[in-house]
Amino acid sequence: MLKISRGWVFFISGLFMLASGSMLLNKGAHYMADAFASFSISSSSYDATLLRGMAPLASLFNGSAHTGLALLLALAALVGLLKGQFVMKKVVNRSVLHVEKNGGSVSLFRLFPRQSLIIIGSMMLLGIAFNKFGLPLDVRGVIDFAIGLALVRGGIFYFREIWMPKLRRR
Repeated sequence: MLKISRGWVFFISGLFMLASGSMLLNKGAHYMADAFASFSISSSSYDATLLRGMAPLASLFNGSAHTGLALLLALAALVGLLKGQFVMKKVVNRSVLHVEKNGGSVSLFRLFPRQSLIIIGSMMLLGIAFNKFGLPLDVRGVIDFAIGLALVRGGIFYFREIWMPKLRRR
């Protein structure tokens, strides 16, 4: 059976997370931009529920929809960074321990431990479900942006593990 060395396992995993996260970041930004483009405070026929909810908070600054969009982006970035730091870091550490437990190399078909595969699969199912539920564009944008940023952060943790393995436990 084909075994992959420690460095390649982390490189492939990091690349997978980085690519997936980048696609979701792009998709989330486009959804929020589309919601912003269709947004009108006086109109009730738009697809931007979170953006409308940000209007009172935005009015504290200058009242523009641009401020509401900036607040949504900041909220999505904060959630994504927190998820990346506290959830994805655990996923990466679990994967590192999985590889180390298997002697520093792992079979191609056992690249991720079962718990990590469950997390990845549930995130994919959630993405599919969001498309089926018909959530407003800004809600989908915030969710996709936050998850994308968390995945990019997870990819960075994998790359850090290749070049600076002693930083992992911090």
